[in-house]
Amino acid sequence: MLILVCGFHVQPHQPGGITCLRGRLMLGTLASFLALAVIKPALSEAPANLALVATNLPLDWFILFIHPLTDITSPPRYGH
Repeated sequence: MLILVCGFHVQPHQPGGITCLRGRLMLGTLASFLALAVIKPALSEAPANLALVATNLPLDWFILFIHPLTDITSPPRYGH
């Protein structure tokens, strides 16, 4: 009986009517991000001067090596 209930539980079903809600959520999120960008824009570092060697690197640049490392060491993803 438990196997029957588990099998019924994982059967594919038609998605509900969430496409309209998804669109509204997307537009609301976009509007809030745009409003936030106008009110308090993100601050960044000065433009790069390629004639100089960087000696003082912020912490985020110091730890960014992990992203390519995880791509190399992770198993391949299907569909990408």
